[in-house]
Amino acid sequence: MKKHTNLILAAIFAVLLVLSTYSLWGLYVFPKTENSGVSEITLGNTSLSDVDTIVISDTSSEKSFTKKDGAWNVNEFLASESELKKIFDSFSSREVQDLASKNPNNHEKFGVAEGKSIVFAMEKKGEVLWKFLIGNPGKEPQTFYIRKGGSDNVYLAKGNLREILSRNVDAWRDKKIVEIDRNTIAKVILEKGKDILTIEKSADGSTWAVSDGNQQKAFDGEKVQKFFDALSPLEASGFLNEDQKKEFNEAKEGKITLQFLSQNEEKKVVIRLLEKDGSYFGNVEGSDTYYSIYTYALFDVLLDAGKIFAIPSPDSE
Repeated sequence: MKKHTNLILAAIFAVLLVLSTYSLWGLYVFPKTENSGVSEITLGNTSLSDVDTIVISDTSSEKSFTKKDGAWNVNEFLASESELKKIFDSFSSREVQDLASKNPNNHEKFGVAEGKSIVFAMEKKGEVLWKFLIGNPGKEPQTFYIRKGGSDNVYLAKGNLREILSRNVDAWRDKKIVEIDRNTIAKVILEKGKDILTIEKSADGSTWAVSDGNQQKAFDGEKVQKFFDALSPLEASGFLNEDQKKEFNEAKEGKITLQFLSQNEEKKVVIRLLEKDGSYFGNVEGSDTYYSIYTYALFDVLLDAGKIFAIPSPDSE
């Protein structure tokens, strides 16, 4: 009985020894095979500068990005390069978890069949460099099925790629409204109804002053800096739909105008605004693009004459 017990204990010890030293010998006996999806679901060394066309389509819509004269457009709108670069960031940060299927009969099941998936393709001079079909979400958050065009292999991947590619056209548009170079501006006229404020640079360019037509006050360096920083650039939170554009253009009251003039009184930029539900509608004169703008983006721009020229109370001195 004792001998039998010793054999059992010896066997247990041997198993524990094997398990505890697996990290030392396991890779030699059972070499780890590389996940084929890591090399298959990739854009390689391709960057945005290497392509001239990007197409993202699904069963109901298509977003076509084309590069012309150095600028990217999405459908008929100017696109944001920084938003396009998020595609490359998403590919580089994605995690290919498992090979879900090698059977083409399962493509529809995973949502990666032609005509039933999100199709993402990159081209250069008409040649398709990369094509991927993004399918159904997985069970875990930020997981999805994906296959490379021309391959039957379907992989389960993790990351925000599916979310990025599913965004609507407006999410890809360039949200920069203006970028004001303070060195080219000598005067700014801010009109709010009947109230007019003028911010003007001195003849030698060393100082700025603000005036309401009756009073004038020095506009110190920090305030000038904040004013122009907010406009370099001024970015939108979104874009107006047709009904909102009509409301903006037909508004009789509440309009705000910012005129930026050069030293010789030439109008460089005119921004028109309308306060609406805690934010602003906006448009640059001469442009057919209309924006929505967060209030905080204009906090240091829309100056309040009442606060600027308020007489300090004795308690505040």
